[in-house]
Amino acid sequence: QDPKVGTGLALGVVLFGLVATQVLPGLMKFTTTRAPDTYGNPKNVGTFLFTNFVIPFEAVSVLLLVGVVGS
Repeated sequence: QDPKVGTGLALGVVLFGLVATQVLPGLMKFTTTRAPDTYGNPKNVGTFLFTNFVIPFEAVSVLLLVGVVGS
């Protein structure tokens, strides 16, 4: 039997164990919370974008427009 198969299997199990030790504790503490009623409201999102992020918002819109026209 090829030793690569056993080595690959052993490393796969070790990798799976390492990932599980990092993921499982976070999943055990997971709780659901209700979002505020104003969360995701289009008016609030628009107000937030156009008051706090005007320059980045406009820069992204220009880049998207250039991409669409250029393609």
